[in-house]
Amino acid sequence: MKVIIGACSEAVNLKDVLCEWMNQQGIEVEDVTKESMNFFEASEAVVKEVLKNKDEDRGIIVDETGAGAFMCASKHNGIICAQLNDEHSAKMTRDHNNANVITMGCRVIGTGVAIGITERFLKGKYSAGRHKIRIDMLDRMGEIS
Repeated sequence: MKVIIGACSEAVNLKDVLCEWMNQQGIEVEDVTKESMNFFEASEAVVKEVLKNKDEDRGIIVDETGAGAFMCASKHNGIICAQLNDEHSAKMTRDHNNANVITMGCRVIGTGVAIGITERFLKGKYSAGRHKIRIDMLDRMGEIS
């Protein structure tokens, strides 16, 4: 698994903290952040890379609130995105929803919570079973639009 991460210009500091933490954990990280990116550009850059290997790679997008990046990323067929502000939701979105991209807001959560969210998202395993029905529904929604 590789983690693709991107951030808008306002969220670069939190993105850098997450990159450093993942590097310390031995996690392969690809930072697609470019200078002066907005949340739309950061989202598009992360999603583009995740879609190349969506069953293995994961994406993290950091902006001011997590909301704008969530709205952009979730528009793409093949992406299951969650906007996260707590560690439990990070675990559950992997376990139940098989999310492959998450968003966080640098002005909403601190570095400790952001690291906890990242850790649970990356260590989380999809449990499938009864949750597969929901994933199939999400996949079909992408076919409708």
